[in-house]
Amino acid sequence: MRRILLPFVAILAFGMTIAGAQNLTQSLQGSQDPRGPVPMDSNNNIFLPYHLDSVGQSTPPTITAGGLGGAPTFVGTATDLAGVVSIPSLTTTLIVTFGQAFANAPSCILQELAGTTAPTFTVTNTGINATVVAASKSYNYICLGANY
Repeated sequence: MRRILLPFVAILAFGMTIAGAQNLTQSLQGSQDPRGPVPMDSNNNIFLPYHLDSVGQSTPPTITAGGLGGAPTFVGTATDLAGVVSIPSLTTTLIVTFGQAFANAPSCILQELAGTTAPTFTVTNTGINATVVAASKSYNYICLGANY
């Protein structure tokens, strides 16, 4: 029994490894070595095994607001990829200007944190223009787009 069971388990384990593996052929930098930090398969699908971050952005985004309140501030570090904005009281509009303009308007989400007020906003290649925001709230944004 032992003579049959050991080879069977070994073959089964090998077969499961092959069946569950993604055939990664290169890494994001385009080299033929698939062990890079961000792997790609033969169809150029990118797999993100870690967090998506935009560290090293040379020019950070800026924010301005309209209304009678004080100036809005970023909570923590903000980039063109994502950030959190704290809105002071009596502020009714918000503009986030990207540190580097996109070639085309990116796809963005702007959402109030822990609230029920859905902001009204537009996105251009240079920033986010929110026309309806709730005073004394915080909003987070995330923007993804091709920069070419």
